[in-house]
This record gives sequence, C-alpha cells and structure tokens, in this order.
Amino acid sequence: CLETTSIQPHSISFRGCTILTNEHLKRILHSGVRKLTLKNCHKIDSARPIFSKAPYIKEIKISKCDGIKSFSKQTSYNHVVLLEKLSLTNCKNLKSIQLDAFFLEEIRYENNPKLKLVNLWSHNKPASIESYFEFPKIIWQPLVWSLKNVSLENQANKGVVLAAVKQDGWALQFANKELKSDREVVLAAVKQSGSALQFADPKLRADRVVVLTA
Repeated sequence: CLETTSIQPHSISFRGCTILTNEHLKRILHSGVRKLTLKNCHKIDSARPIFSKAPYIKEIKISKCDGIKSFSKQTSYNHVVLLEKLSLTNCKNLKSIQLDAFFLEEIRYENNPKLKLVNLWSHNKPASIESYFEFPKIIWQPLVWSLKNVSLENQANKGVVLAAVKQDGWALQFANKELKSDREVVLAAVKQSGSALQFADPKLRADRVVVLTA
C-alpha cells in the first residue's frame, strides 16, 4: 500500500496497511496535509509524525490501530494549530489523549477499553463535549494561545496568523514582516481590535479602508 510519489495530497488515507510504520508516515506526511485517516494500521504507535510533519492538519480519524497507546503532544511546541475534528475509536491499547488544539470543534473517542485520561486544552470547549457520555469524561482546560509562542514557521503561515488575529487583533505584532503587509490579514486584525493598526505595515496604516475598519 506504499508507493513513492512526488505528489503531496491534502488528504491521506491508509486502511489495513499492515506494513505502515511511524518512519513511513514521517516520509509521507507534509505541511500541506489537511486530513488524515488511519484504520487497521497496527504498526503506528505514536502521534509524533502527525504533530511534526503535518502541523496544519484540520481533521484526524484513527480507528482500530492497536499499536497506539497514547495520543499526545511531545513538546510544548507541538500544538496542532488548526485541528478542528479528532476521532480516535476502537484502539484497544489506547490509554490517554492529551492535546493542545486551539480550534478543536469536535472529538470522538468511543470503544477504547483501556482509555483512562482525556485531557484537552483548547480555546473553545468543543460542542461535542456537552452531550458526550463515553467514559472517561474529558478534562477540558481553556488555552490562551498566542502567536508569540509558536514557531517562526507558524508566524509566517497565513492561515495560522489569520486564525490568531481573528481571536486577538494584537497577535499581528508577532506575525512576520510579509504578513504585516498583507491586506487581508491586517483587515482581520483591525476588525477584531482597532489598535492593532499600529503593528501593520506603514502602507496599510495609510490605507483608507483599513483605517475605517479600525
């Protein structure tokens, strides 16, 4: 089920791939991946390749992957910044889920018999938590996420910066130089907080529409 290719798809799916390992996944994943599905891939035993190679992923579905014992970040820099949907089901050896996912909207984790801990840091409490009866209950902690604390790569990523300034316009000060001169980014920032205008490129500080928006 593994083939070498120069194509970098936005969606990657492996089902019943018995030879797929973490090392394979590291070589296959890339920063453009937005959706990953793994089912019956028992040699995958860590979430590390996902965090390190696909930091802008939006949806993860993992099912019946018996090698996974924990799904957690490895360092304080391994935020899955744009993750919106997470499904971890029928993984018989999964014991814990611990994750920083600022924009997570939906989480599923049923039929994991050894699961004892679900610890989630996010800005908004996912709506699915309120009606979720699966044991164990999620320990949800609000995450005050700042663009200041992410990598330089993230500070130069337009999608990440847009998400940040829509939550806090002042995050614009931590964006890289090019994005401070991006009209769409600056408009989003000043719409959230007019005083964020001070961090924009001088040309945009003189832009009539930007100034009126602020």
